[in-house]
Amino acid sequence: MLFQGVINNCQDGCEDKDDHNVLHRNQNQYKEDIMVRKRILVSDRVRQVNGSFAFIPHRFLSGGFLASLSRVELLLYFFLVVASDRYGLSYYGRNSICSILNVSEDEYCSARDQLIAGDLIAFDGSLFQVLELPASSVREGGIR
Repeated sequence: MLFQGVINNCQDGCEDKDDHNVLHRNQNQYKEDIMVRKRILVSDRVRQVNGSFAFIPHRFLSGGFLASLSRVELLLYFFLVVASDRYGLSYYGRNSICSILNVSEDEYCSARDQLIAGDLIAFDGSLFQVLELPASSVREGGIR
């Protein structure tokens, strides 16, 4: 009767022990089949943090930020992340950024404005700050 408590608490609608075992064994096997076992591929080239470095939180991908940005918005955001100091601050000018990224001034201005509107960066006219990611990648009225 100990198992009966598990069945009663199963949220998958299992009505008896056999249903429960088959369903959950299949789910666990599926998880094992899709799980990739990580291993170092090139042991003499493992990345290390030396000196200054940049990082992008995993939530940038898993939270939908990456998918919500245009190509130029991503390019500018990644550039600002790499160019910034530990506080997210950088002071590259428009001409330098456009030249380095090979984008037009209009593309740069549009991307900058969209990143500001998306609460990903702040800009005071000469200084950029890459901000901590907001709670959501969704803007009012739709996806970024």
